[in-house]
Amino acid sequence: MLIKQTTEKLFFLISPPKHILLDIRKFKNEVHTIIGHSFESYHSIGHITLSIDTANPNLILKEMERVAQSIAPFPIVIKNFITFKHGIKRSLVLNIADKHPFKMY
Repeated sequence: MLIKQTTEKLFFLISPPKHILLDIRKFKNEVHTIIGHSFESYHSIGHITLSIDTANPNLILKEMERVAQSIAPFPIVIKNFITFKHGIKRSLVLNIADKHPFKMY
């Protein structure tokens, strides 16, 4: 007998400091100038997205709340650019070189 366990995908956003948000804005302005027109994510605010597949979202939410209250800032190094596909749309994403700080919690 097979027992089917459903999972849910949770998304968490990490907001970078203001100086990084300003760098992201400058980069988007440069892309706008190079391609000669606006693009869908032009006005979106820069962030880091973490996604977790879980069968117990309430437990994950409680744990993430605990971690978020105690986590100290940590450096992030950008490895390269990648494309994130969602449906027929794509987003340009800065790929993080060392994902270890995210795994330690």
